[in-house]
Amino acid sequence: MRCRIISCVVILVLHLGAQATHGADEVVGVEFLGIDASRDYRIGPNDLLGIKIFGVEDLDQVARVSSSGLISIPHLGRVFVAGLTGGEIEERIGKALTAKELVRDPQVTVFIQEYNSQPIYVLGAVNQPGQYMLTHQLSVIDAITMAGGLDREKAGKYILVRRGKGLFDSTADAKGSEEQPVFRIDLKALLDEGNVSQDIPLRGGDVVQVPVRKEEVYYVIGEVTRPGAFELSPNGDDELLASRAVGWAGGPARTAKLKDSVVLRYADGKREEIPLDLRAILQDGAADLQIQANDIIFIPGSKVKTFGWGLLTVLPPTMSGVAIWNSGRQR
Repeated sequence: MRCRIISCVVILVLHLGAQATHGADEVVGVEFLGIDASRDYRIGPNDLLGIKIFGVEDLDQVARVSSSGLISIPHLGRVFVAGLTGGEIEERIGKALTAKELVRDPQVTVFIQEYNSQPIYVLGAVNQPGQYMLTHQLSVIDAITMAGGLDREKAGKYILVRRGKGLFDSTADAKGSEEQPVFRIDLKALLDEGNVSQDIPLRGGDVVQVPVRKEEVYYVIGEVTRPGAFELSPNGDDELLASRAVGWAGGPARTAKLKDSVVLRYADGKREEIPLDLRAILQDGAADLQIQANDIIFIPGSKVKTFGWGLLTVLPPTMSGVAIWNSGRQR
């Protein structure tokens, strides 16, 4: 219950901070993971262990796990520990000491001084991308938090978890296949809806990728308060109507000829002019037009009519090198 409460608190923190193409890999639904999120950390190569035997200080030592998963203990020799938890190692050493009659009823304590065997990688739209070590069972939210949280200006709508080949993966392909599943985490479901089933557990070798949001824009030119380029969906909306798009540009000027507005749309190399009667939309409740990426909304008027139409005859399908506005503020 305590872990669940902590996870919910972390989700809330990330949500406040985030009110912020996958290729050929197969994306798997997270509900099919079937991973035990409560398992203890399992020792691997290069981890550094501290070992204490109560009452027998001569046997206390610090041991680094070899690449073959072994540690060396005085009077016992080499002991295989890779894949075991601290408790399991304690039990194994205790049994060995008893079998060799070295210690009666041994009380063994094993603790981890350095975690070096199970890295995870957090990349993309986070504040501190890089490599991090698993020190206990971590989830996607934990990994994002370790990486300084989401970069709210860049993060898209989902996270990809590319499953690495864990040290203790019993399901690994016997043929050594390089293909590993990829899990897609819906950020809206996780952060906005609090769906903790999306917060999947991680294991060593996993790559947590937060893809940078593809910036799609539209343009409003002519007699409006603030002409320029604007993000198509700065708030993650799936649909943007022409009337609202013009609103982001500060609304039409008093001299604007709303009924003569037009939307230029480029598709498959072809240029299409779509008449847009903004006066009927705004005043009479006429059907609005859904705006698409790279659409150009032109609102003529007494000052810019001639120049504007001339400009529209030479505009390319997309314009670059212009300031992009987001929700009323320049970026």
